[in-house]
Amino acid sequence: MKPITEDNIVKDCIVAIVVTETPTKDGNFVDMRYLTDDMEDWSYLVDGERIVGVLPAPSMAFEVYGVDDNGKTYRLGTEFEGASNPNWVNVFKRMMKNMTTLKYHKDL
Repeated sequence: MKPITEDNIVKDCIVAIVVTETPTKDGNFVDMRYLTDDMEDWSYLVDGERIVGVLPAPSMAFEVYGVDDNGKTYRLGTEFEGASNPNWVNVFKRMMKNMTTLKYHKDL
């Protein structure tokens, strides 16, 4: 794998926060999902899940991904302007190192 740089980091703008609710045996489970400008994460809702609200996203909010040499995408986290955000290159490097270690141990 080539060295990981800023070129491996992709940010998708969050345009809204969608609040969902799913009934469970212990009550309702409420979750928030980020709706990004590519809308790829919204191809389905799980059984019984329903949208209960849509909130505008704060400005300059992003879902952050790392892309490996094969074009595979890994979700790294969420970035908000004004918040303490990690160095995404280092986060992706650690993730790739851990995945390599896990694959190695799995093959033993």
